[in-house]
Amino acid sequence: MKKLALAVAAVSVIFAGAASAADLPAKTYTKAPPPVAPVFSWTGFYVGGDVGGFWDHESAITAAVPAGFGAPAVAGAGLAGFGMLPVSHNLKHSGVLGGLYAGYNWQAAAWVFGVEGDFSYLGTTKSDTEPLTATFPGAINPRGFATVSDNSRWLASLRGRVGYTWNSFMLYGTGGVAFTDGKYSLGILPTGFGLNTWPGGAVSFNSNQVGWVAGVGGEWLFATNWMARIEYLHYGFNGKSATLPVVADTCTAAVGCAFVARTSNLNIDTVRVGIAYKFGGPVVARY
Repeated sequence: MKKLALAVAAVSVIFAGAASAADLPAKTYTKAPPPVAPVFSWTGFYVGGDVGGFWDHESAITAAVPAGFGAPAVAGAGLAGFGMLPVSHNLKHSGVLGGLYAGYNWQAAAWVFGVEGDFSYLGTTKSDTEPLTATFPGAINPRGFATVSDNSRWLASLRGRVGYTWNSFMLYGTGGVAFTDGKYSLGILPTGFGLNTWPGGAVSFNSNQVGWVAGVGGEWLFATNWMARIEYLHYGFNGKSATLPVVADTCTAAVGCAFVARTSNLNIDTVRVGIAYKFGGPVVARY
């Protein structure tokens, strides 16, 4: 009997515990929060470096002024001298450039406004030498050589920028004022000009130029404070000219004798890639 009473008591305890558990409220589960969407801030100062290539388009013409000088006379020129046909020079060139850039961005919603300055080193010299051809009857050609050189070594600009962003990516347009050193020279080497004692000569001109620049680019804010870009810029500069006087016993033109070089407008296209460090706040988290 004693054992039977113990068994009955144990069963009663088990059923009582089960009934208590049934009376407890159901367990609830909380849904996990949605993933955080980052908001990239483009606002702030930045400084970087770039490398790329350039292609310039330029020509020049060398001519004698006036149309004839020295003996014998040029037919139809009305001057006691000889005329020289204008000589064309091809100064097109391409190469590698590298430099630094810095600026400031200000972001308003998806738009970015900024200002940027850059400096690029070209490290190139281009020149072209062409024969001078006399026009008077019986001349032995060539009668000399003309050399036009461009020793420009750098490009710089100060530009505004306007861009539209998709979080960490931005497309932008840019434009402003451009600068280059533009060191041109004209050299004449006579070979039997008949100008008596004139040994030839050279003249340098236009040490600095101011022009314009415009272009487009894309930029990627790939880390909190690092930006990578690819950019195309077109530079435009006006043409220049220089005069090389000729001093010779047989130069009898009343207005004086000279060779004149005139360069065409200089156009430079550049494509470059760069990486920059942005000073400013971190990426902002948005829920």
